Amino acid sequence: MWVVSWLRGTGLIEIIIYAAILTVISAFVVNSVIIINNALVRVRLERRTVINADQATQKLIREIRQASSLNASSTLNVSPGDLSLRTYVNATSSALTDADIYLDSGRLVYKKGSGSPIFLTDSNVSVTRLFFSQITASSSRAVKFELALSASARKSTASSTFYGTAILRGSYD
Repeated sequence: MWVVSWLRGTGLIEIIIYAAILTVISAFVVNSVIIINNALVRVRLERRTVINADQATQKLIREIRQASSLNASSTLNVSPGDLSLRTYVNATSSALTDADIYLDSGRLVYKKGSGSPIFLTDSNVSVTRLFFSQITASSSRAVKFELALSASARKSTASSTFYGTAILRGSYD
């Protein structure tokens, strides 16, 4: 009598081999998903710090360029620094007012005149270093700043340091 071999069932050894192969593939896939998720969290944190730094440095440079002088109350060459500017009310005005840039609870704050303070960084990004220094040349004055930001989520942290320099308005005449 002829026995058809393809009608036979699978053996116990074949099932164990298939289960082992499936386990190895599953472990690889789960590990890959975890790695990709951690990388995505890190990229989001880095993006958050860069966006906050971009907004803050643009505001700092704009305000320094609009200022006519530094106030004596400025805290320079230390971290955290405090920058107090004698600045114009707006770009076309000749009226002067004070503008302050400082840290409050790890956030960068801007305050112009008697107005309300404005946070320049988000609450989920902390400023770890704020350093201002004055540069004086024969015909101009400038302010150099260093801004270090850090953001954390879960077990990931992203931190970056950003630099900028701006010449005070009218100091180069």
